Amino acid sequence: MSENSWIGVDLDRTLAFYDEFRGEDHIGEPIAPMVERVKSWLAEGRDVRVLTARARSQISVAAIQEWCRQHVGQPLPVTSEKDYSMICLYDDRAVQVEPNTGALIGDAEHVVVTPLKLLERREIEKAMRVTGGDKKKAAQLLGIGRATLYRRLADYAANP
Repeated sequence: MSENSWIGVDLDRTLAFYDEFRGEDHIGEPIAPMVERVKSWLAEGRDVRVLTARARSQISVAAIQEWCRQHVGQPLPVTSEKDYSMICLYDDRAVQVEPNTGALIGDAEHVVVTPLKLLERREIEKAMRVTGGDKKKAAQLLGIGRATLYRRLADYAANP
């Protein structure tokens, strides 16, 4: 490992919980296993950086560094660029590819597909939040009947 090597860690859905955009300065709750991993790397003297598209906004960078100070114990460098010194990237969207072959490493197929039931539930929950719990408005927003919405909500209550 070279002297200037670094580890990249994605922010949203890897280091911090993310379900929808809530503003440039909003960072979700910490994802404990990843935060602990970052802390252990820092204790070993490794260079860890947050690699995120949010690095383009100074408001986001300031929020990320404050979030890191609170949850990691120190601000981390924030970037949107990788370079040859980055030795690995921890990211919820990455699929590892064998160098110079294009062959996928491991079972990467599951990364691409989200079950429709889960997508439907997320959208219904989002519509309920956006409408402040107004089921009639949520059903209209989703383009479904109120009876369908009521059935889905009853299913979700029975199967949290």
